[in-house]
Amino acid sequence: MTGEGSPEGRFNSDFVAEVKSRTDIVSLVERTVRLRPRGREQVGLCPFHHEKTPSFTVVPHKGFFHCFGCGASGDSVMWLMKIAGLTFPEAIEELAINAGMLADRHGRKRPDLAPKIEYTGSDVDEDREAIEDACKIWSKTRPIAGSIAERYLRTRGIFLDPLPPTLRYMPDCPIDKEWKRRHPAMVAAVQGPDRRVTAVHRTFLARDGKGKAGFKPNKMGRGKWVGGAIRLGFDRPVLGLAEGIETALSVMQHVPEVPVWPALSLTNIAGGGYGKGEPHPEKLNAWLPTTRPDMDRPGVILPDTVREVLILEDANGGDMLSQACLVERAANRFRQEGRVVWRARPPEGTDFNDLFNGKWDAMQSEKVAA
Repeated sequence: MTGEGSPEGRFNSDFVAEVKSRTDIVSLVERTVRLRPRGREQVGLCPFHHEKTPSFTVVPHKGFFHCFGCGASGDSVMWLMKIAGLTFPEAIEELAINAGMLADRHGRKRPDLAPKIEYTGSDVDEDREAIEDACKIWSKTRPIAGSIAERYLRTRGIFLDPLPPTLRYMPDCPIDKEWKRRHPAMVAAVQGPDRRVTAVHRTFLARDGKGKAGFKPNKMGRGKWVGGAIRLGFDRPVLGLAEGIETALSVMQHVPEVPVWPALSLTNIAGGGYGKGEPHPEKLNAWLPTTRPDMDRPGVILPDTVREVLILEDANGGDMLSQACLVERAANRFRQEGRVVWRARPPEGTDFNDLFNGKWDAMQSEKVAA
């Protein structure tokens, strides 16, 4: 199998050359960096060092990138190794799957890399600065292995090895927009439907990694995260959605065949609603969220390959009635998209990280027929 480019063995040189020839390096880089044309090249702000004037260049007809500021350079394989922390075989496998040359471990070939997004419209213009700042933060992160971010997850009972490359560590992560206040953080990449990084989620940590930082809030987002998710695994026919990173990792640790993507909020999972809900039975002059989805405001956008969705609820929130309505709205939306929906929740007062550090049998699961 090694001659055929098996992920389990070495890729031969002909296979590697074919993978590179089929990869559009501009589309690949534009997942993370906003580029603009300059002659036959594309230029943008370098993701590997802080700069205000673009010195980062992509040369499409030669298939490589180069930064005249910090010296970072390489081809499409080196790009994935540097930006996502992948090994050489992992980078080749990812590019081969995207090029349709190799099936993933579940026998499915992926389409070509997503085309670039055109930056048009006032809404996108307003988001652009935040997205670029998020990409700048992501470019300065380090692999999570051996860091206090890994130690933090271990203290939460999460022992996946290796951890997903969409989770990294930054020892001096900015707290404010001006980058004046900094603190160690676990940084997660939020990717939109085209798999481009549009936001980061920062979990600020105690300096010994044994918990979160003592200041509030110790969790912050930066960028445009609505519609996106933290892709902790490849999309598969059955995909889990959760609010938090620790919840998602806990489920993946115990049910490894189901990837789970944190969407960061229940509202992002539910998407926009249509009309008004019922009066809140416990709050005066308040209304429950509507359970009718507005299909034009979808929230997190799932790949077409996802046929079944597992919504992982938290049972430790404040207003459980409102949360239940949002989960129902999400279920209704995914059903209208033609997907089978499952809902799972831990015992009251817990989330799945609490549950898996206790016992699995307490989980209640409910299938919603599509």
